[in-house]
Amino acid sequence: MQSTEIDKAVYAIHESDIRSEAKCILGRELTEDEMLIAVDALDDGIGETIGIIYHTIFTEIIPARTK
Repeated sequence: MQSTEIDKAVYAIHESDIRSEAKCILGRELTEDEMLIAVDALDDGIGETIGIIYHTIFTEIIPARTK
């Protein structure tokens, strides 16, 4: 990537997204301690699965290009 290009975010999860999901699932607001736990868990989960996600994406691209 050239230094003049802007590195655009592809996907973002905001604190408000986590709070909204918690409200739907738990039926209440998260405490600040729970928010920290949620952020840590999300970070761990994404870190563990990002390789699988990339593999799936690129496995889907390869057959599509040979059609």
